[in-house]
Amino acid sequence: MAYLPSVHVAGPERVIYDGPGVSLTPEYFGMHHHYFPMEGSSGSRIANWGTARLHDFAPTISGASKRVRWDWIESGNWSTATVQQQQDDPGWVPFDLFVGEHWGKRRILHTLFGTHWRYSQDPNEPWAYSPTPPVGQGGGAKPPTDLASGVSSSWGRFCSRMGERTAGKSIHFEVWNEPNLQTFPSRFYSGTHAELSQMTRIAAQAIKAANPQAVIISPAVTSMQVAGSGLAYMNTMMVASDGADGDMRQWIDMVGVHLYPSNTDIFQITGMISRIRAAMTALGIGGKPLFNTEFGLLSPDYRTLPEGKRARLMMRAMLLAGVHPDGGCVGSNWYDADGTVLGFDASDVAIWEDVRAFLLSGPVTRYSVVSDGALRVTCGGVTQVI
Repeated sequence: MAYLPSVHVAGPERVIYDGPGVSLTPEYFGMHHHYFPMEGSSGSRIANWGTARLHDFAPTISGASKRVRWDWIESGNWSTATVQQQQDDPGWVPFDLFVGEHWGKRRILHTLFGTHWRYSQDPNEPWAYSPTPPVGQGGGAKPPTDLASGVSSSWGRFCSRMGERTAGKSIHFEVWNEPNLQTFPSRFYSGTHAELSQMTRIAAQAIKAANPQAVIISPAVTSMQVAGSGLAYMNTMMVASDGADGDMRQWIDMVGVHLYPSNTDIFQITGMISRIRAAMTALGIGGKPLFNTEFGLLSPDYRTLPEGKRARLMMRAMLLAGVHPDGGCVGSNWYDADGTVLGFDASDVAIWEDVRAFLLSGPVTRYSVVSDGALRVTCGGVTQVI
């Protein structure tokens, strides 16, 4: 393991985990994808990773970029389409390509979001993927107008088709993306907590009716730092009325979060998880798995950091999120896999592969921070520094 020295300079250390041991799984090490096939300078084409996540996947088909958001898939009028038309509509091609590529090789996580303008409460509203929309063709952050119709609503019909199309496959579905990110117009959601809870209920009912093996993940909040809005938003969202007789908590199988640290201070992740776990316990959902469905380095952007240093930070962050005294995450997906300024690059592959192999070699029983910010890790009875 060329990238993992077995000795380290002496110095003070701070123990983060010292316990019975946590065994990470291959599925834990995930990547977020934008393209198909993995285009650009992506190193993920030659790296091992266990979860493929998408929410704005854009393969090029017949010379045009196609996406997997609701507003792109739904190119027909589903309120009048026959079942066969729904099955055959070309809007589903990108999603089918993605599932076909990854199913059987790794876990698949798909984020459901982006209201079609036909059904949006405000089709003129700018949002993250259309900051200056054509008249009447925006509104992707607004909930649909017909939520009261439940599984028969536009959202319910879309989710039903997701369930039908993935029947027999344990696809993970995340209901919406970063609903608390409210920097206008870069926001993903502009509805209420109750509407989000209602959409979560409808998604769970519609998808699982056709595919009981599906896994429903709560809307993944971001800004989980001490000064961020994430924890308060999560607490309110979870107990908001689902439009029936309950709330969001009864419809989710996992709790989704985005553990982005401020700057390169990856050790904030430890505190984030402690606070989230405490909140989950107070909400009565402490036994549900926690899934870090997206994270990375934003400021400075990951790709602007020196080679070697950035990959080490990535792998240290992976460990911090997965092994925690209060219970780590069942998965962490790095943003992203295919060549943006935030993303994994071919030059990062060697360190990714070495550290991943080491962390999968046995249970992690202890790790600590040493003086230069590296982690001294005991895994499978062997101690290395990453």
